[in-house]
Amino acid sequence: MVVADNSWRAQQASTRCRSRSTKGKARATLPSRSSRAWKRRSPKGGLKKDFAVGDADAALRSAAKIVDQTYRLPYLAHACMEPMNCTASFAGREARALGGFQDGLGARMTAAKLAGMPWEKVTLHHTAMGGGFGRAGRPLNYLEEAIEIAKQARPAVT
Repeated sequence: MVVADNSWRAQQASTRCRSRSTKGKARATLPSRSSRAWKRRSPKGGLKKDFAVGDADAALRSAAKIVDQTYRLPYLAHACMEPMNCTASFAGREARALGGFQDGLGARMTAAKLAGMPWEKVTLHHTAMGGGFGRAGRPLNYLEEAIEIAKQARPAVT
C-alpha cells in the first residue's frame, strides 16, 4: 500500500515496496497439461448432463466407418483483462471510490456500508471496461481494502 499526496511521490514510494500477498493462495496458473489430466480423471457420468439426444452407441455400431480423433487446445483463462484494484478517499463527510466493478450499484452500496455512511454520500467512479467474468462482482476485497486504507489516511472531519 502506498498513500501519497501526489502521483510522483506515490510512484517513488512504490518502487521501494516489496510486493507480497497476505490473503489466499495465488491461482494465476493452470497449465493446459494439468487441465487435460483433470478432465481425463473425472468419473464417467459423474458430471451433470444438461441434455441427452439420440443413441450414440447404436450409431457407432451401425457406422460404416468410425473416425476417432482427439483435439486439444491450450488452456485459456477466463479471467479479468485488467488488474483488480481500487482507489478510495474521504473528503469531509463524503467518500469516493474509483475502480472496475461488475456491479457498480452493488459496489457503491458495499462502499457505503464499509465507510459507515449513507450511499448518497458515496460517489463511485466506475471504469466500465475490460471483462470481469464474475471476479469483478464478488468478492470485492480490493474495494474493501481501499476503503480501510482510506479510513486510516482520512483527514479529521470538522
